[in-house]
Amino acid sequence: ISNVFSKADFGISRVTIELLGKSGSAISMLEHGLPIWTPLSDNFSMKDAIDFRPELVFTDLSALIQSGIKNSTINRLPLIAKKFTQDLAILC
Repeated sequence: ISNVFSKADFGISRVTIELLGKSGSAISMLEHGLPIWTPLSDNFSMKDAIDFRPELVFTDLSALIQSGIKNSTINRLPLIAKKFTQDLAILC
């Protein structure tokens, strides 16, 4: 899947922006730096809807295409692993 995401120009999500964070597929696309078009999200404030990479989420397909954004991966795995080990140490 990672290989497919790295070759794609953008992803499409059928969920509205306020539910985007609950979509594993959408979050995976964002983790890979893949812009997402959410055609069902016309009247939502991006700022209030998603807190992870909102600059990659578009409700307007023309705006997405004109943005010229391509994959820009941010690897959060080291941060998540560090947090996990810190929390695990607290529990033990």
